[in-house]
Amino acid sequence: MIRYTTPTITLNVSVDLSQATNIIVTIKQGDLFLKKENQTYSQGKILVDLTESESAAFRENSTAKVQVNWLYLDNGVEKRGATSPGFITIGENMLQEVLIGE
Repeated sequence: MIRYTTPTITLNVSVDLSQATNIIVTIKQGDLFLKKENQTYSQGKILVDLTESESAAFRENSTAKVQVNWLYLDNGVEKRGATSPGFITIGENMLQEVLIGE
């Protein structure tokens, strides 16, 4: 991901989330914690869209942890699952300003 862009981050997951009632993706870097709820899932992939301001908040030339949590129903009882954390690389952008009105 490059800072100050509007990236769609694709996360590959090995669990079937087609019956999930909510898919939550969290991205953490130091004290920064970004939570994106109700994410799109299709055929083993979760697509996470970030705004310019969201991507700009991360430190460049470093990594951030990413994790997926989800809610689902099991015989009428709401349950929660989670993946192990993974990592994404944060790239530099020389033009460090928001260009699209948010």
